[in-house]
Amino acid sequence: MEISKCLICGREAENDVKIFKYDDDNRRYYSIECPFCGIYNFAKTWRGYNYLSDLEPNLIIKLKFCLKMNELDFSNNITKEQFEQKINETGEFNLKMPKQFSQYQIGVFGYQPPKFNNEQDIQNYINNRKDYSETTNEKLDKILIYFYEHNGIDGNYIDIPEKDYSLLCIDNSKVLNRYASNLKDSGLLEAFLVENDLDMACLSVRGQIYVEDLLNKNYENSKLTLKSGKDINNGLINETKHLLHNFPKAEKLFNDALEKYTSGIYERNLLDDMRLALELFLKNILNNNKSLENQKSAIGIFQKEHNASPELSNMFIKLVDYYAKYHNSNIKHNDNIKKNEIGFLVNLTSSFIMYFNV
Repeated sequence: MEISKCLICGREAENDVKIFKYDDDNRRYYSIECPFCGIYNFAKTWRGYNYLSDLEPNLIIKLKFCLKMNELDFSNNITKEQFEQKINETGEFNLKMPKQFSQYQIGVFGYQPPKFNNEQDIQNYINNRKDYSETTNEKLDKILIYFYEHNGIDGNYIDIPEKDYSLLCIDNSKVLNRYASNLKDSGLLEAFLVENDLDMACLSVRGQIYVEDLLNKNYENSKLTLKSGKDINNGLINETKHLLHNFPKAEKLFNDALEKYTSGIYERNLLDDMRLALELFLKNILNNNKSLENQKSAIGIFQKEHNASPELSNMFIKLVDYYAKYHNSNIKHNDNIKKNEIGFLVNLTSSFIMYFNV
C-alpha cells in the first residue's frame, strides 16, 4: 500500500507520511502517521472507513466534516483540570492546554472514533449528526462564523488554514476564494484576494452584526441576505466599535443603530440611537451629565487641554451644534428622515466619537 498524501487532511507530505502494518486476529491493519494530523489507525479503530477511496467524493467531504465536528465536541468537554491532571500523570509539566486538540491528543483522554462496517453505516452516521451544510448559503454562514470565532473582527485580518477547510464544508482554496469574493462583494467581508487564493480577511461591521444576529437565532432557520450599503465607511465604523467597547451603554445604542441600518430599517429611532450613543459617550469622556446641545464649553476645554488648533476646535464645535440642530429639526420633532442622508450621519457620528480617541 502506497500513498502520496494524507487521506485525512488531503495534503501532500512526500516521504513524511509513514505507513505501518500489523496483524491481529488473522486480520491486517494499517496505521498512518501524518505530520499535519497525527496518528490514525485504519479498519479497527480508525475514525473513518478503510475503503475511503471507493466512496463518492461528496460523501468523503461530509464524512470528514462530521468526524471533525465529533472530535471538536469531545475536545470542548475536556476541562483545564482534566488536562492538568493528565499532564501530572505523564510528567510533561511544560505543556500547555492547546486551543485545538489533535486526534492523537484527544485519544489520550479516551476518545474513541466511530466504527463503520460499510458505506450505509457512514451514511447513517452523517444523517444522524445533521450538521453538514448542504446549501451555499449555509456554507457562507460558516465562513462568516469562522472569522467571528477566530477574532477576525475589529480590523484584525486572519486567514483560514487548509486544515480547517473541512469545518467549512469546502474542499479547496478555489471554492473558498469564490465564496470570499461573494461575501466581499456583499459587504459582509473585507478581504485581500491574491490571484486564486484567499490571503487574509476579516468581518466588516455589517458582517459582524449579521453573525451576531445569526448566532442568536436558530441556525437552521437563518437565511443569508446580501446587502449593499456602500455609503458607510466600514473601516471607520470598525474603529468606532472597538473604541466603544469601554463604554457599554453607548456601544449598545451604536450597535442597535447599525443593525437597523444594515437591515434596511430606516426609522427615526435609528438616528435617535446614534445621537444618544454620541451623547452618552461624551458624558463619559467629559465627565459630566450634560445633553449634547450643552457640551460646547466642555468640548472646548477638552480641545484646549489636548492642544487642538483653534480652527479645528471651532469647526468641530460648529459641526456638533449643527448635528444637534439637525436631529431636533428633522428627527426629534418632525420625523423627517431622508434616506440618502442616513449613511452620511452614521459616518459623521463615528467621526465625532473617534475624534476623542486620544
